[in-house]
Amino acid sequence: MKDEKIASNYELEYWRDHKGEEYKRAKVMLNMFSDLKKHKIVADVGCGPLSGIFHDVSFTRMFAIDPLWDKYKNDNLIVLPNGVEKIKSTGQNFILEEKADLIVSFNALDHSGNLKKSIDNIMNNLSEEGRFCFHLHMRTKEQLNEGHQMLITERIVDDILKSYKVISKTIGPDPFAKNDSYLEAKKYLSYVAEVRHAT
Repeated sequence: MKDEKIASNYELEYWRDHKGEEYKRAKVMLNMFSDLKKHKIVADVGCGPLSGIFHDVSFTRMFAIDPLWDKYKNDNLIVLPNGVEKIKSTGQNFILEEKADLIVSFNALDHSGNLKKSIDNIMNNLSEEGRFCFHLHMRTKEQLNEGHQMLITERIVDDILKSYKVISKTIGPDPFAKNDSYLEAKKYLSYVAEVRHAT
């Protein structure tokens, strides 16, 4: 599976060294968008071994989607709250048993093999009135590396989102950088958006 091959070594190395960062990031995530806590069926795509957002808020049903669950287990990295349902899959391929009214993805889609397929599949798993809130790093050709092999610009993401309704969009410094010891994150501009189905 291409996404897993791209993410595997890079992601495992990150989580071994920065496991505690996800708790700090969850606070930032919840402040990036309004009223996230009101939702009932929530999925976190590319969540890593902690899925930090579920440590701060308990929802009626919680899906943690990541292709590396087996590897996280082998490295004893998984720390999930009770009630979280793990789905071993990529953003391109997961299928939820029931559509979510909120799907989040933070610093994950830029690690995938195909950004458009991931976003389109996420929207297919979103309820009619649901919200998709995401953050990703944009990268120039000079900034590509083993774990980030996709050229991502504002225009590329804008083009993918044309089929949907963009509620909000911010381009700027990484919102996690102040709380994250992962210095690489400070080098990249971030694309942060809330998206819904077009009406």
